[in-house]
Amino acid sequence: MRNLTFKVNGTDLSALCNQYGFRSGVTPVYSNEVETMDRVRHSTVVRWRGWCDVPLNDISDTEAATFAAALRGTSLSVSYYNAALGAQVTQDMTVDGLELAYLLQDVSGRYWSGQTLRFTQR
Repeated sequence: MRNLTFKVNGTDLSALCNQYGFRSGVTPVYSNEVETMDRVRHSTVVRWRGWCDVPLNDISDTEAATFAAALRGTSLSVSYYNAALGAQVTQDMTVDGLELAYLLQDVSGRYWSGQTLRFTQR
């Protein structure tokens, strides 16, 4: 298994991620659809948006606080191995999911352990 690095805003959080790694890939972003006179709809792929699902290990309160501090930045620069691209990439991302608001209210290992966070490229 290759050494999978996961960093948020320069903070290496790889040790907090599940031992089996994380899932990653790309999703197409399409242009607006245009319907021609023959009633055929056309659109094109404008770009590919990266994503990364990061399941967490059982972590301590201190580790949870470290992870939360990295996520509280005004922007998230995430460095991870994207399997679809076959390379380590660094992308500006957001964290999806309502769980994050609850996790940031009570930063303890009890709540953070075993959670999966989804990062999506802006």
